[in-house]
Amino acid sequence: MAGRPTPVLLIPELPMPVLLTVGPSTVQSPRTQAVIGRAAGKSFALPGVSVTDVKTPFVSLIFTPLDDRELIQSRQVLVTAMARDKQTGSQYGDDGARLITIGAPPLLMEPVQARIAFKGTPPRELNILDIYGAPTGRRVPPAADGSFTIDGTARTFYYEMKR
Repeated sequence: MAGRPTPVLLIPELPMPVLLTVGPSTVQSPRTQAVIGRAAGKSFALPGVSVTDVKTPFVSLIFTPLDDRELIQSRQVLVTAMARDKQTGSQYGDDGARLITIGAPPLLMEPVQARIAFKGTPPRELNILDIYGAPTGRRVPPAADGSFTIDGTARTFYYEMKR
């Protein structure tokens, strides 16, 4: 796997394998899978989905089956794609670690930019959902290879994949 993180701690007692790392972390359970952390320029081959061409510095990409099947077999998957956020007017130090000025609403969300390729039966569609998880009637068009590119133009952080 390109962009393989440096392992720090594996927690075997949890009901799913969680590997805490320096750099991006992944969740690789049979059902929920995720990439969380500084992922720009990296690729991730999870058991049920591949994430490549990540352009966003920090991502939280979570893939959750909605039909109680393993991700690779699921016919309906919720994709949650979030990145950095900050209040309007907030200012941080050059290293991003120190808050200099507290902002106010509205909350500004950085869009996730990445290519997503589900493994198993190719998806039929990737629906754009609103902030409540309801379909908007808009879709992300698939590439010729069946993958999808999310780039912020949908102005959402929820998508629904259907096979």
